[in-house]
Amino acid sequence: MPYRIITKIERPSREAIASLGEPRATYIGSFVRGFGVMDPAIQPLDPTWRMMGPAFTVALEEPDAGLPMLAMDLMEPGDVLVIAAGGKMDTLCFGGGMASTGVQRGLAGAVIDGACSDYLFIREKGFPVFCRGPVACHSVRYLGGSINVPVVCGGVIVRPGDVVVGSGDGVVVVPKEQIAWVAQELEAQRQRLARYSEVLRGGWHHRAGGERTRALLRAGVPVGVALQPSACGGRDGEYARGGAFAGRSTKRSALDASGWERETVDSVAPALSPSGRETLVPVPGAAFPLPLGRL
Repeated sequence: MPYRIITKIERPSREAIASLGEPRATYIGSFVRGFGVMDPAIQPLDPTWRMMGPAFTVALEEPDAGLPMLAMDLMEPGDVLVIAAGGKMDTLCFGGGMASTGVQRGLAGAVIDGACSDYLFIREKGFPVFCRGPVACHSVRYLGGSINVPVVCGGVIVRPGDVVVGSGDGVVVVPKEQIAWVAQELEAQRQRLARYSEVLRGGWHHRAGGERTRALLRAGVPVGVALQPSACGGRDGEYARGGAFAGRSTKRSALDASGWERETVDSVAPALSPSGRETLVPVPGAAFPLPLGRL
């Protein structure tokens, strides 16, 4: 079978990767949804494991450990091995011996769109492996494939050098051209959460509805979810989204971020169904309905 092997790849700088912060797939995945979040069936062997590093890709014709073993000899410390095996589970692509190699070479981890074996041994080694599940079939057959070409792993296009992030929530991929943008958005998110935490420490949950929402707006926190009166002590069914009230009343004054009245919202749909379940609320000016959640 034919082979295509590329030994050198362009990696992002360590500073660029570090700008993404801690390897938490959920936080980063919020900014690459739709193109960078892998199939949730790909999970870590240990849910406490985290990893982050540039992708070193392997595309297999059929599940096989031969070519991935060769790829590991070409990798640099901090790299993440990404094996695209088409989700096939009949034969392993990764095993305990390869985990030992990964630890010795200082690799960040491995993502396998397929199966691996030696679960307990890999966990003892502490080498982060994310895969679809176990299989009791070993094979080193060298059936052909490619190293360091764009691959599809877990439904996501991964190119050599893209940043792969794994944690207990799954695996996400940040295209190398978008690292700076994602890092900027993550920092903005951290600042919003810090302001929100400060408001909560000031006793936000004990304030009446209108005052409570204005406190969030004054703190610069974009209010993006509905607030249930039963959970937050609200008044007259007041809810907030983007600085606007949307309650059970047929009329409600809408406020902009400065707190000034801007317009009157007519015939706003109830934010909660009669059963009290969370639902969708149409908010004037919103491009699409947003699912509600509790603060």
